[in-house]
Amino acid sequence: MKCARVERELITLAARANGGSTVPRKQYQQNVMDQRKRLMAKDGWKNLIALLKPRSFPEWERSMKTLQLLSNSLKHNPWQEPDEVPLRHLGLPTWIN
Repeated sequence: MKCARVERELITLAARANGGSTVPRKQYQQNVMDQRKRLMAKDGWKNLIALLKPRSFPEWERSMKTLQLLSNSLKHNPWQEPDEVPLRHLGLPTWIN
């Protein structure tokens, strides 16, 4: 399942956050277990976002908007052809549809 994979990637990213340039393997493994527990706790996702600070990356908002538009397009279109909104957002021709 792709959601579980994304979740795993975010957890391992969080386990490396604030660890400096290198983290010993044993400490990294403990960090991963700790981050899993934190994610499952109340406000887990909110805390993970606070730790990773994704909005500090310049392309974050545009990338998330692109994913949202593509996701909505695929969810609502059984033929899996993107509608005009995500195509326009990406600067692609809309006449292909």
